[in-house]
Amino acid sequence: MTLKKYFFNKSFRFVVLSLMPLLTYSQKSLLKSLENTQLQDTIFLYEERVHRNQFKYFQAVNKAYPDIKSISPLFQGVSMGTYSYRNGTINYSPEKVKSKKIKPFGKEYKLDFWVQPEFRAIFGNLDKAVESKTNLYLNTQFILSKGLSLYTGITFPLINDLDPQPLNIRLAPTYLNHFYHGRNSNFIASSIGLFFNDRYGVNVEYQHMDFNKRWSYGAEFSYTGYYYLYPTSYKYTDLRELLALANLAYRFPKNDLTINLMAGQFLYNDKGARIELIRQYSKAEIGLFGSFTENGATIGVNLAIKIPPSGSLESKNIRLRTMEDFKWEYVYSRGFKIGERFRSHYKLDQKLRQFHRSFWNNESQIGG
Repeated sequence: MTLKKYFFNKSFRFVVLSLMPLLTYSQKSLLKSLENTQLQDTIFLYEERVHRNQFKYFQAVNKAYPDIKSISPLFQGVSMGTYSYRNGTINYSPEKVKSKKIKPFGKEYKLDFWVQPEFRAIFGNLDKAVESKTNLYLNTQFILSKGLSLYTGITFPLINDLDPQPLNIRLAPTYLNHFYHGRNSNFIASSIGLFFNDRYGVNVEYQHMDFNKRWSYGAEFSYTGYYYLYPTSYKYTDLRELLALANLAYRFPKNDLTINLMAGQFLYNDKGARIELIRQYSKAEIGLFGSFTENGATIGVNLAIKIPPSGSLESKNIRLRTMEDFKWEYVYSRGFKIGERFRSHYKLDQKLRQFHRSFWNNESQIGG
């Protein structure tokens, strides 16, 4: 029986499982986490939500199914383009592959839960060296249709030395997010709902990023207010804060290094600029930045990493894991509200960098 017949047969999952003994343990665990798998002509489509390094799945699929020449990773059911491996080089085509429609709460995706910590701190108080606010989130994501997701969950507060908010178990950030991949490498992520740092409102990110090229640019807008969930009540303010930023970035492909300049109005009506130096690694992304605004000047460091352990506990329909892209930022002058940005589960420019062809080619040279 040909490989193509395998994929078009409704027992595709049985075929994948039957091949598992022939694969290494790491390949088995990688293929096990794939969702919304499908074949369009000779292109294999899939979505993966457990790890941040998408190249590993390109590698695993190629080893498991050598007859497949091209793959198209999905994000929230949307094709990110097509990747192929020829003559020792990974090639990328920005043309989207038409993927099948998604039914709300359908069988294409598992019921996916992940644990996410949040830690904010101020250092240097003479009376208390570390003042922190620490929460633990149990989050989930429902992919309702192609590009459209609902993020929600439960917040478990652990420590709060920063503000008067009580330590009551409450709703985690809950919002609708729509991801759009347009022509000519244009991407839009738009969100509405309840966000991190007790903000609610709307947020829209635009990014032009061709995964074959070095230059990229974009913009971000948000209009937000505050909300507070108490044990028996809630409070909220009017929508009153506008964020409006433009960004321009240049990538050094050989080193997976990006210089990103953004300018405009940050949160708290703070106008100015921020420059970042970002280095991508196989399992992490580290950035150094400096902000120069009306509220002052500061420097800092940020980190994005998969929280260990790397695997997950999962059955056919349910999965529990740690967050695939935990972000933490330390600012030297914490508390002065200098150059602060809007927070959501992912930032569009950071998400797109994981799909850049130069990053995948560099990963292939070091073995992923």
